[in-house]
Amino acid sequence: MTAERYGFGTGGPAPHHEAMDAAGSARQPAGPAEARPDAGGRPGQARDGLERAAGEGDVREVQPGSPAAETGMARPPGALEAAEPRREITVWVNGIRYRRQVPVRMLLADFLRHELELTGTHVGCEHGVCGACTVLWDGEPVRSCLLLAVQADGAHLTTVEGLASPDERLHPVQEAFREAHGLQCGFCTPGFLLTVAAFLRDHPDPDPDEAAIREALSGNLCRCTGYQHIVAAVKRAARLLAEAGVPAVPRHQPAGGEGA
Repeated sequence: MTAERYGFGTGGPAPHHEAMDAAGSARQPAGPAEARPDAGGRPGQARDGLERAAGEGDVREVQPGSPAAETGMARPPGALEAAEPRREITVWVNGIRYRRQVPVRMLLADFLRHELELTGTHVGCEHGVCGACTVLWDGEPVRSCLLLAVQADGAHLTTVEGLASPDERLHPVQEAFREAHGLQCGFCTPGFLLTVAAFLRDHPDPDPDEAAIREALSGNLCRCTGYQHIVAAVKRAARLLAEAGVPAVPRHQPAGGEGA
């Protein structure tokens, strides 16, 4: 497994360059809600005939009859989605096989959340930085916001929903986070749980080194706890796993049939 395969280490966004006027002095680009002289004079109307929501970067289709529609720049509602190619994938998630037709540009995080309704996978930064979207891909932690769903064809994934036992008993890592108060708001917790599960599988020592724990957690961000309770939870989880004799990463047996 390489970092490049999963989208790590690809670098940040290109630096922003201010627009220059004819005299060579910097000028600020018009804001998304400002009227531009060549946009028909209507606030929010961009030059390309698409509307931008105030304060947002998303682009919406213009209404029929607008200048953009008359010049053929706009497409009917839903045309963009309908035109996007789709591909059939088969993926095992928490031991259940799913076969789906997915848009080729759909992110794995969106596939899990919206197609499979496994909303325990959280989306935070969408840049692979915060770790909230971490899932296990063939047992290894990956950022699902950096991967496309079509890349997961044939993969075995584990989400936070797959940690607890079938009878809904908490996994030792989950129990340790509960006992040690390793969470507050809980938004980052699913990513931490899966990262910790993989770490303790690879480091089965019941008393793991704190420096190694902090290194393993360095790719997951928490704005609530200050990390001390999370580190304590990892140490507690290591002891619980040793006592229970269960695998840190659940070994899901393939279920019969297919997921809904």
